Amino acid sequence: ILAGDFNTWSDGRTKALMTFAARFNLRAVEFAPDARTTALGYPLDHILLRGLAVLESGVGVTDRSDHNLLWVTVVQSHMP
Repeated sequence: ILAGDFNTWSDGRTKALMTFAARFNLRAVEFAPDARTTALGYPLDHILLRGLAVLESGVGVTDRSDHNLLWVTVVQSHMP
C-alpha cells in the first residue's frame, strides 16, 4: 500500500506517479463519487495497491483539514 498527497496537480506529475506505479505493479484505487481534494482540477491524494483487492473505497469530506479523508477496505488478492 502506497498512499498520500502526491501533489499531482498537472498532467506531468500525474504521469510520473502512474509511471512509477506501473513500474512496481501498483494500481490506483478508484473513488465514486470522487470527492478527493483537487488543485487545478487534478486530484492530489491517491491510494495505490499491489496484491490486494478493493472491497470498498470512499472519501470523507471534512473541513478539519485541507485534504479530504481517503479510505479503503481491502482483502488479499489471489493475483500478484
